[in-house]
Amino acid sequence: MPDGVAVDVEAGAPLLTNMGVPSRNDGSIERVDLDGRNRKTIVPEGATFTPKQLQLDKRHGKLYWCDREGMRVMRAHLDGSGIETLVQTGSTEADRLDQTKWCVGIALDPRPQPDLLDPEGP
Repeated sequence: MPDGVAVDVEAGAPLLTNMGVPSRNDGSIERVDLDGRNRKTIVPEGATFTPKQLQLDKRHGKLYWCDREGMRVMRAHLDGSGIETLVQTGSTEADRLDQTKWCVGIALDPRPQPDLLDPEGP
C-alpha cells in the first residue's frame, strides 16, 4: 500500500512509497501514470527500508524521503539513480526499536542558500 505520495505535475506522474514490512528491508518507491498505467519501480526493494513521506525538488531533479526503520533521510535523482543517505540516526536492531531515531516527515526549503564558506555570499 502506498504511504507517501508526491506528484510530478509536469510529467503527470505520482511517485509513491511502498513502506513494506517494518521488520524487513523491503521498501520501495514507484512512479505511475495518473491513470494507473506504466507502474515502474524507481527505488528497488533493499535500497530503502521503510520509506515514508516524499518531497520532490524539480529544480534540482531530486526526490527526498524519510526511511523510518532505516533511520535515514535519503535522496535520489528523479529516475531513482544516485541514491544517497543524507542523515542516519542509528544502525543496529536495538536502534531500530527506538522510535526517537526514526525519520518520518520531511520538508524542503527550495530557496537558494548562501554559501556558508564564503563570507561574501554566492
